[in-house]
Amino acid sequence: GGDRDAPVLESIQALDAALASGGAPLTLHGLHGDDCTERSFLPFARPLAPGEGHRMAPVGGRPSNGAFPFFNVESGGQGVVVAIGWSGQWAASVERDGAGRARLRAGMERTRRVLRPGESIRTPRILLMPWTGDRLASHNRFRRLMLFQHVPKRDGKPVAMPVFWQNYDRYRGHPVWPTEAGQAGAAKAAAACGATFLWLDAAWF
Repeated sequence: GGDRDAPVLESIQALDAALASGGAPLTLHGLHGDDCTERSFLPFARPLAPGEGHRMAPVGGRPSNGAFPFFNVESGGQGVVVAIGWSGQWAASVERDGAGRARLRAGMERTRRVLRPGESIRTPRILLMPWTGDRLASHNRFRRLMLFQHVPKRDGKPVAMPVFWQNYDRYRGHPVWPTEAGQAGAAKAAAACGATFLWLDAAWF
């Protein structure tokens, strides 16, 4: 709202919070992002002792490339599910000091900019869902929270989004794949699985 440039904005953290873990054991639960390997989207559990930390960030500005923006921090039979709402490059970390106190941070990985008069930006949206009791039950509570509170609705019901079948043959080089017959076969397979669209991925060619 001023009439001159703002000071340089940098190292903005949409989330910067202390976690009341004390000296109790702390475990970070999350998913590996997609890195085109057999571990893509597999879960991991990372215990963090006092003095340890863990940092997560995707690769190349794609929000689930190598890291995943939903995770769960568990300590002493309770915890918090964290969701980072950002379609670009984010970063998050859980750090414990020598006394076991935990600090949780998340936001854009690299921010350094000036705002001109009249300009505005927003930072990543952060969703925190605290829980106690069973950790797997907390995951189901989080799914319900997303479905009932955040999924777009029409006439009070969740909008049914189209299902895409990605059609890609980078690794096998099957000779039929780039032919009309090959793509017709892929379309039939996609339809049999309930897909709405067939997506032909030409792999940057």
